[in-house]
Amino acid sequence: AMLGLLGVARVARSHRGATASRRALAASLRAGAPAFTTLRASVPALALLLTLAPATDARADEPRWYLGARAGLVTSDLSDGDVRSAVAAQGFTDVRASLDEERFGGAVHFGLLLTPRLAIELGYAWLGEYDASVTATGPTGSPIARAVANALADAGEGVTGTLAWHQPLGANWRLTPRAGIYLWKSERRAVGSTGDVTLDEDGTDATVGLALSRRFGERWSVGLAGDWYGGGDRNALLLWSLAFERRF
Repeated sequence: AMLGLLGVARVARSHRGATASRRALAASLRAGAPAFTTLRASVPALALLLTLAPATDARADEPRWYLGARAGLVTSDLSDGDVRSAVAAQGFTDVRASLDEERFGGAVHFGLLLTPRLAIELGYAWLGEYDASVTATGPTGSPIARAVANALADAGEGVTGTLAWHQPLGANWRLTPRAGIYLWKSERRAVGSTGDVTLDEDGTDATVGLALSRRFGERWSVGLAGDWYGGGDRNALLLWSLAFERRF
């Protein structure tokens, strides 16, 4: 027997799918950004490095510590076609998919200048959640929940540890590239009339970014930033944001 499936997915560093019944089934897929439980070893090490790092090259009158925040739009590498192909590869036909490819996200970081230009940063990024609608036809009893969940991409949240280079461009402007690691955890949950499936996933990926900012006074700066976050082997996310920073 063949069946039709309709799934509506909400994903936050997660994947969601829907379960199958004999006839058309409406399933609600929602993913949250869960609290971190696997980063206990990495985060204290980064925090200790922030505390003990020397600043022998820094000018005595320049603030060494700073706090930054970024907020803006998150986009994903994953497309409708990627989802359709991934579900079809698992034995389903008549696959249709529609994704919301943009959502709100942001990041914060706490930094320490090691030299007047080189800094180390410890941060947190929240990359939002998005909606997805997937329909597919397959044999009765086939694992449609897992098929759709595995086809969707990551969003969510993660802890970052980066090195940043603050390059002056004249008296007030500054270009700041940064690169480091991104530690994340996600929950994937598919809910349907015949039951639900919950899967947990975590990983460590790279992150790189670039910001252009203007200083206002000795301590404040405002600018635009773009940050790339690895999202496992099937996806990457971009955060385009308005950036703020204050030195202490």
